[in-house]
Amino acid sequence: MDCIVSFDGPKATGKTTLIGAILRRLHAEGKTAEVLVEKDAMPAEMQEQLSVLYAQYRASPGRTTDQVIADALRAGRQVISAQRLAGASGIVLLDRWYPSEAVFRRYLNPDVVIAANLAARVTLPDLCIALVCEPTLSWRRAHERDRSLDSKVIADYAGHRLASLRFDAAARKAGWLVMASDHTGPEVLADNVCRAIAQHAR
Repeated sequence: MDCIVSFDGPKATGKTTLIGAILRRLHAEGKTAEVLVEKDAMPAEMQEQLSVLYAQYRASPGRTTDQVIADALRAGRQVISAQRLAGASGIVLLDRWYPSEAVFRRYLNPDVVIAANLAARVTLPDLCIALVCEPTLSWRRAHERDRSLDSKVIADYAGHRLASLRFDAAARKAGWLVMASDHTGPEVLADNVCRAIAQHAR
């Protein structure tokens, strides 16, 4: 069973928790599965470059700095696609991928940025899971955890709400598999994702 699944969404919707529940479920079923975290899977020099770019964005947010970050992320995904995903076997769970551009690219048209990723032959997952949550709830959840919001580009609730609404709209337009974590726990969501994986396995 081969399948690449990406998980994207606003901050504090429960992506990491869901991925962990799915990984445990797949391993318990005897399936080969691994998690790749986008930011950690990039080469060290690209991670360092992105840290500098995010600092520049915070100092001067705008279309120019947003575009430079989008370009750097696309280049990183090209490397991950070639080095880690090409010919991958088993089930790969991607913790963030190009759908996250719809969350974080505040000054750019997400459709254009996503199209640029696809044109650059960034790996197209078999399943794109869009995890959503009512913005006030995910904002509260973020501030209840030790690392708080932990965002490089979103600083306040207004930005978080806008990003949440923009992502939800983009996910439905793109036909990604939208799942809401407002009132559904990770184990139930994991059941739904595992069923979808079984249907889409290559």
